[in-house]
Amino acid sequence: MKKIILILTLILTFQTIFSQSETRYVSRNFNFQSNQTEYLFADNVKFRENPNLDSKIIDLLSIDSQIKIIEKTEKTLDFDGVKSNWYKIKVDNKIGFVLGALISVYNLEVENTKFKFQIKSNEKNDIYLKVRVISNNRFEQFEYKLIGEEFSIDLRDNQNLNNLDNMIIVDYLAEACGVENGKTYIFWNNEKLYHIADLSSMADGGMYSYSSYFIFPKSINGIKDKIIYKRETETMEDEETNWRKESIETRELIWNGEKLIPDLRNIKND
Repeated sequence: MKKIILILTLILTFQTIFSQSETRYVSRNFNFQSNQTEYLFADNVKFRENPNLDSKIIDLLSIDSQIKIIEKTEKTLDFDGVKSNWYKIKVDNKIGFVLGALISVYNLEVENTKFKFQIKSNEKNDIYLKVRVISNNRFEQFEYKLIGEEFSIDLRDNQNLNNLDNMIIVDYLAEACGVENGKTYIFWNNEKLYHIADLSSMADGGMYSYSSYFIFPKSINGIKDKIIYKRETETMEDEETNWRKESIETRELIWNGEKLIPDLRNIKND
């Protein structure tokens, strides 16, 4: 009986939460691949005969429209601070062009809510995540400044937290020692998205490292109704004798449905 309940639980979980079938790392240089099925991030997208703004409009496409990528063109246009390529695409039996910046780079779904993602940049070259939430035949956009240049996105359940439906986790990729990585946490309460915290980690050739992360109630060593913030730091004092210093910092946090108490959004990893 317990096995049957476990199997049913897993089936319901997979039916409820949908994410990309493969891990996709996104950056301002991200390119869509030929023969891939994608979905539009923008609404009323002008589907054109040629890859330029003066071309004839074939149709207007709505947000979340399914498209098939035929190929990337060499034609580009600056959009929201990012250089974007035009793509030749197929919609139903029609072939034309749309700008890559109008196509969602990630698509996540839970129950009757869909999340679409794109990026933008500003004059300081900061990178931002644009999130469009589609629910009840309407959509709303949220924007968050990111702490890394390349990342993947995942959708999790509420990890046994009250007043929370799901969490979006931006997972940063560090390709070399001394490069900061970590995670950005965005909570969804079925009405609004909340940017909770940016937790970073770094390892510098064995000489210095730090890691900060959350332990949720659902996790091993988790505490009911609380989020544990943990930060571990290690420094090499003397290589010859392998003298290392380690420190651990922990805090118990409470999610009240709108923010963490205490609020860690401005935490610094000095």
